[in-house]
Amino acid sequence: MRMAHAPNSRVLIVEDDVSLASGLALGLAQAGFAVTLCASGEQALVALRRGAMMDAPMRILIVEDDSTLGSGI
Repeated sequence: MRMAHAPNSRVLIVEDDVSLASGLALGLAQAGFAVTLCASGEQALVALRRGAMMDAPMRILIVEDDSTLGSGI
């Protein structure tokens, strides 16, 4: 099933398991999403700020539910 989305929709994945994040990113990229991977909450906040400053905000956030990522997201 293919989901409709805006061209070049940006997705931010926050996941510290490289294998899981890479597989998810690959599938989303093949579906036409522009994917940014971050392994920590700090990296994610930098990516979110950068996207906002460039007028290219993330449209979808996928965040690991794990307190080790830190607060702030």
